[in-house]
Amino acid sequence: MQTISQTKHNQETTETNGHVKQDHKNGKKAEVLTEILPHSEQTQIDHADKVVLPVEMASMVPLRVLIGKMVRKSHADLMTLTDTLPSMSDVERKRQILNFATFARKQFLKLSVLVKWAENANDIQMCQNIMAHLANQNKIFQDTSDYLHKIHVELPAARTRNYDVKTAVDVLTTGTYQRMPTKIKDMVPPACLTDEEVLETFQKMNDVIRVRLLTTEVLPSPMLDHRIENGRIYFSIENEFKVSLTLMGPSNARQWWIVSLDVLVQTAEGGGGAADVDISFNDMQQQHLRSNAQRQLAPPTPLPPKPTEDAPVETIEQKPPLFFPIVNLYDYLHMFCLNMQLEIVYMQAAMLARTRWVNQLKVHMDSARTKLTLSYWGGGSPAAHWACPQPFTTVEESQAKSTVIEIMMSNEDEKRRGKLSQNDYMVATIRDEFKGLIQKAGIGASVALADINASDRPKVVSALKYPKTQLDLKWGDCTDLHTKDVLFNPTDLSAERLLLHVTRYHGECIIEKIRKVLKYQEKFLEENGLHLAIETNDDVPIGDVKLEDEQPKAEDSTLIVRYRHERYISIDVDTRTGLVRICEVGHGYGEGDVKLKNLEEKINNDPINTAQHLLWLRSEIVVREIVSLAKQLRLQPYHPAQMNLRPDDIAKLFSDIPPMSSPKQPEPDIHYSPKKITSTDTKSNTSKQIYPTHCIFLQFLQFEDWYFVVAIVNDEFQAWLCCLSKVYDQNGLYQTITDLIHIDYKDIWSEQFYEDNDIDSDVNNETRKRRREQLVKNQTKILKRRKTLTSLDELLTASAKNSREIDNLSINLRFMAKLDSLCRAFITNKKIEFQLQQHRGALNYRMRPLLKCLSDADVQVMNHPGVDHMEVICVPQKDLFTVCAQGNVDISNTAPSKDSTLKITPWAEKQLSQMHNDILIRASGRWTTGRRGDCHVVFQDRFNWKRVPLKSFYINDHISLDKTTGVMSFTYAQIDMCVDRFLIDWERIFMMTNLARQIPSRWLKKYKEDLKFEPFDTQELRFIYAKAFICSIRWDSPEKGRPRQYLIDLTMPTQQSKKPSPVILRLSLSRNPHIRVATYLQNILNEKLDLIYFIQVLFQTLPLMAGLEEIEVACTQNGEIGKISVIPRAVDSVRIVYSSMHALDIRFTDASTLCVSDAAYHSIFYSTLGNKKTERLVVPQPYLSPLAPYTVNQAIKVTQQLVFAPFAQFDKLLETLDQWIFSKDMCSDEQDNPWYVSDHSWAEEDGPRALPFPHGFHCSASLCRTVLRQLQKLDDI
Repeated sequence: MQTISQTKHNQETTETNGHVKQDHKNGKKAEVLTEILPHSEQTQIDHADKVVLPVEMASMVPLRVLIGKMVRKSHADLMTLTDTLPSMSDVERKRQILNFATFARKQFLKLSVLVKWAENANDIQMCQNIMAHLANQNKIFQDTSDYLHKIHVELPAARTRNYDVKTAVDVLTTGTYQRMPTKIKDMVPPACLTDEEVLETFQKMNDVIRVRLLTTEVLPSPMLDHRIENGRIYFSIENEFKVSLTLMGPSNARQWWIVSLDVLVQTAEGGGGAADVDISFNDMQQQHLRSNAQRQLAPPTPLPPKPTEDAPVETIEQKPPLFFPIVNLYDYLHMFCLNMQLEIVYMQAAMLARTRWVNQLKVHMDSARTKLTLSYWGGGSPAAHWACPQPFTTVEESQAKSTVIEIMMSNEDEKRRGKLSQNDYMVATIRDEFKGLIQKAGIGASVALADINASDRPKVVSALKYPKTQLDLKWGDCTDLHTKDVLFNPTDLSAERLLLHVTRYHGECIIEKIRKVLKYQEKFLEENGLHLAIETNDDVPIGDVKLEDEQPKAEDSTLIVRYRHERYISIDVDTRTGLVRICEVGHGYGEGDVKLKNLEEKINNDPINTAQHLLWLRSEIVVREIVSLAKQLRLQPYHPAQMNLRPDDIAKLFSDIPPMSSPKQPEPDIHYSPKKITSTDTKSNTSKQIYPTHCIFLQFLQFEDWYFVVAIVNDEFQAWLCCLSKVYDQNGLYQTITDLIHIDYKDIWSEQFYEDNDIDSDVNNETRKRRREQLVKNQTKILKRRKTLTSLDELLTASAKNSREIDNLSINLRFMAKLDSLCRAFITNKKIEFQLQQHRGALNYRMRPLLKCLSDADVQVMNHPGVDHMEVICVPQKDLFTVCAQGNVDISNTAPSKDSTLKITPWAEKQLSQMHNDILIRASGRWTTGRRGDCHVVFQDRFNWKRVPLKSFYINDHISLDKTTGVMSFTYAQIDMCVDRFLIDWERIFMMTNLARQIPSRWLKKYKEDLKFEPFDTQELRFIYAKAFICSIRWDSPEKGRPRQYLIDLTMPTQQSKKPSPVILRLSLSRNPHIRVATYLQNILNEKLDLIYFIQVLFQTLPLMAGLEEIEVACTQNGEIGKISVIPRAVDSVRIVYSSMHALDIRFTDASTLCVSDAAYHSIFYSTLGNKKTERLVVPQPYLSPLAPYTVNQAIKVTQQLVFAPFAQFDKLLETLDQWIFSKDMCSDEQDNPWYVSDHSWAEEDGPRALPFPHGFHCSASLCRTVLRQLQKLDDI
């Protein structure tokens, strides 16, 4: 073995994996081999030739690398485990340790297997090295062979070529090239002919052509008209082609040659689908056409005769075949032009089907390309089949061919033959036709035709009989295109022009048939507010129309129908789609596309019921107008299917509506086909509807349970007002009718739209009369027209006609607003009656006409058209007062009973005897004005305001007083609670007015400037007494559930104004003195119901209460808070409690006498203001601040629980009573006592008096302040 590469001892080799080899031999280190191999084998290796092979690792990894990575990976996992174990639970910690141990064990087991296998890996490594070395040697041998082959191929090209010595010698010696071919001389052109020779040649050629035509040629009948000049014969076939021929060749075998050929078939000029198709020939196409035409002029090759037993081939005389070259040329070019026409129309139609007529035109060419089928309008709609212009006997035939145009090549022989067989037809005509051909042919051709056998004559006749083939145009198996214009001109081909004419005429047929059907059903249309109309003049706008009186013309492609007053739709047919198209015309109205699109779909699918479809549109538009107007009036519309009513309630609601009328079906004579083609009646296929076809539920947002139901039946409105309640059962939620009212709207509708209304129905209402007169004047105006009327009679006729044309379904915002307001008034009355009935007969009411209850000031209410139908509710005042008295009970702790009513029965009976008026209750607000806003309730009562000092006639937000009529109106927006709220408001005004009427009393005039009343507003009575204190009285409930009563508020001017009274500043009072006895004062007022008595009590107790207040203020200013406590025991009695267990009682024994006694001796206290006939002991009640909440049986009787000790200092004070009570230092003058006036009831005429008794004394009321100052000086020691 030879060595490939040798390495020096000091040179290192590189392994394939990038490691440096050191003393490797066949992939093993020398030291390793020395240790492993035995001594004998090592000796043999040393003596052998040393071969060093490169090491081939073959994607293997050294064992030491694998072991190192395994150890490091296991150590890293173990360190990670030790860091994460402390944060885990015991179970999770054990699970992680087990997973690590199991994984590490598996890895080291695999490593152990690899280590055991590595002991035997030396031999495998040596084999890999040898195999890699052999593969390297094989590649070197292959490359050597390839390079040798390349050298073999490329060496010949590098060789030097031989020189042309002969050509070089000739050119250098003679100067020419003498080896050219002699055939070149024949290619030199001859000399040109002169003009005379050319003319002579043309003349000879013309003669030859004439002789040829006279002797041997047979011309087809379309080519008999020809022209010969300039050595050519010219043929021109109209609308097909032009060709010129000449004769060429030897005299005994001259043939026809085509000199020029022009095809005359062209597309239409000027845009459209024809301009999109380019049919011009290029040079190659023209050459190909001439070549094919030239082949038709070449004689056919004769076929060899068939030998027979009697006549061998040599003895059979061969006759030349029958050949007519010009006939063949014409037949070929004629068929080419027909095919070209068919192809051009096909390309144009295909282009239209992909562009302007996409999805509307279907183009089909048969496999033989002799028949083109155009199906327009996508096969056609039912309306297109129903109104097709061609007569068909069956519906299937009409649906298949009514929208089909066929262009095909037809054989004229078959047309002429008809139903005769081929043999019968040929026998009958062959003799006459063949004689005619012989006479028309030339001399030589006549002889040749005469010698033809009888068996070949039919072929000759069929070949020379013209016309043979032509294009036929059929529309629905009918050749009548209903026009005099030429639609299929070969020199001006246009498929779109043909389609436009057919579709336009077909559309006119559809409109014409619909017009006839509607004309036949004109009575039904007029009964339902639909009218056919046509334009009066081309210059008149579309909106200016008149009712048609004559049969519409066929050329009128638009049908105009008036479906609403001065609103029209035009019905025509889209020539591209074949569908009926409907649009709104005139006066700028527009109902959108949704409803009109639905109408288009209905008419296209069922044209025979166009009248019903128009009625559907009319009703749909009216319903949409109602919905639109309802939304403006804040009514929520709902479809009947959304109401979830039970069948019984539906029958209850719609049982009284009349059945829908249907139009009379047309007679068969109005149809174009013998068999009537109509669509099936939709009513027979559909089940009976539960709801009317056009019905809408309008919900009142203010009354969510009430709905205004409007249905359109037989061109009339049907209206109901119903109340629905929700009911739950096992099947779910549904609604049931609890109340139903039929709405008679005709008076309101007539008032709004009719001019022939009764103007004198309300003679006294001049405003209403003027409004109706203006309505009549506006409706009788004549619409201006551009068409000139010829006479005054026509003008009057038109004006009368226009004035009478009132749509039965006319509706506008005013009419809907009036209906809405009328319904709201009905609903309001229903709710009021329901609230009155809840009082269990206590409130007796009766109904009266509204017009009899209105005053002259309520003009707006009188003008309402529905005022004749409205009623008001009258409730006696006695019933109201009785209900207020019975209902004013305390229900805070116990249920109301007979004993809990207010104890004002005698007073109430006296008031009942004086009540004779009624309270009027009526709806107001939106129903009277028709404007936006909610309906409300108005309660009206007579109020004598002249005896009451009113502050203003505008009492409150919902209460007002009419000064002229003396009517007080209570207005409530919350109708469900209006009666209860009115009872509270009426009771408050009645009770407060009862007090206000006592103000002019002469008993109050004696107070003069010390008593001043503020203007009365019926809600609060406010007055200033003693020039410094304010008292406010109102009627209300102190707490929820408590009976209503008089409530008083005692304040001072300093609490409301920045500038207090000088008296208040001098006395240093911080509050009203009577505030400590406010509860007793309030009880006195509610018990006596007497304002005069109440004011007298205020002035009587004012000195005492002011003095007590002054004592408390002084103690507070001196820092002796709590030294003296004043506890009221009655309105005229108090108890002064000192800081020790001593107390004094101070009370009025009469209006001018005070009694002061020691509370320790249990003095019996009788209030002079109480019931003096009572013999039992009256236990005084504890003081309770009016600001604190009032609770029954929860007050702690502090003054009765304390046991007071005898007051020794008070006894000593009694001993010196005469010394201090009348002293000048202690007596108060008027300047120090501003509450005392000379004319007051407690001012003594004989001067002040004082009378002691054991443990107390009596004194004049004027000494009140002196006594209180002395009592203030008492010590508790």
